[in-house]
Amino acid sequence: VEVPNENRVTVSLRELIESKEFCSAKAENVPFVVGKDVIGNVLVMELAKLTHILIAGCSGSGKSVFVRSILVSMMQKCSPKDMRLIICDPKGVDFVAFKGVPHLLIDEIIVDRPKIIKILDWAVKEMGRRYSKLQEAGCANIAEYNKIMKDREEMPRIVLFIDEFADLVSADKLNILPKVQILAQKARAAGIHVILAMQRPSVEIISGDIKVNFSTRISLKMQTAVDSRTILDETGAENLLNHGDMLFFTPNDSHLIRAQGPNVSGEEIFKVVQFLKTNNKCVFDEKIKAYLDKTSSSDTVLTGEADDDDKDFELKKKALEFVIRTQSTSVCALQRELRVGFNRASVLKDWMIKNGYVGNSLENNKSEVKITMEDYDKMFGEQK
Repeated sequence: VEVPNENRVTVSLRELIESKEFCSAKAENVPFVVGKDVIGNVLVMELAKLTHILIAGCSGSGKSVFVRSILVSMMQKCSPKDMRLIICDPKGVDFVAFKGVPHLLIDEIIVDRPKIIKILDWAVKEMGRRYSKLQEAGCANIAEYNKIMKDREEMPRIVLFIDEFADLVSADKLNILPKVQILAQKARAAGIHVILAMQRPSVEIISGDIKVNFSTRISLKMQTAVDSRTILDETGAENLLNHGDMLFFTPNDSHLIRAQGPNVSGEEIFKVVQFLKTNNKCVFDEKIKAYLDKTSSSDTVLTGEADDDDKDFELKKKALEFVIRTQSTSVCALQRELRVGFNRASVLKDWMIKNGYVGNSLENNKSEVKITMEDYDKMFGEQK
């Protein structure tokens, strides 16, 4: 039985950052503060020891403040050598205070949906590049690699944070959800961690594939018991208070834990960012910035609108429609249908796998087709 306090006490971020639990955590594990539990214990998590993180909370629940406190505590503990951030903020206002902080991989808070899709593409490629390095070094994960390569070619952990994830998926499910699933399944060992935040989870977005790989889930106040069950697999979040009151569990927990998240003001964030800028050299990756700004045909995202610069648009449409209609992903079948060479057909199949339209695993010599004709019609409408 939980008996509420007569007077609600504000938990300050500074108090948690100065706690012995947070100070004793190792920077290479990317620790961050969560808050205090019901008996006043400081709660600290280490991202390196968790899977990816899913955060949900309705309007007024304190979700944005809580996420800001996570990012600030990470940056306070870790140097840019240990951890780099990518922040995707579709609303464009909640995380603008972090612009220019040295921990960012690029000097930009990503707002536009096409750029968010491209940064997901880049993250998938970066994951592959990192796995190649791990194989060459004979290491199973990034922690082993950095231990061997200490002070030479160490790779920082990358934290990819995406806000308003449900709205993004609703707007462009086929170009976003498959890439996130790939990162969730494989990217942890390569040192790429995904944090997703949303206001209202739905079963169409928080599917079984997402849940199994986002085993650390945090829920602030939800509007209904259905929403609570969607994110936590249990009811209860609908009864929480606002302003940072939360329920969460990690892979190490057998039950839900209730906590009060810290409060961090915009003024505090400004002071932290200025301090970090003063005491750290800002080295942003201009190649990634150029990649996001590039609009060449090879990087055009397949959507329902043809791009004049994308010469392969019609060919990709035909290939996708053929695969859905026949449920055949054979390269030879694509060759015959599209009248192209083997190499071109292979590139088209690789493109479909990369974008999550076709599975990468084979069963009875066939790859699973993950897109339906209904999805195709939504993308192209009358262009079909």
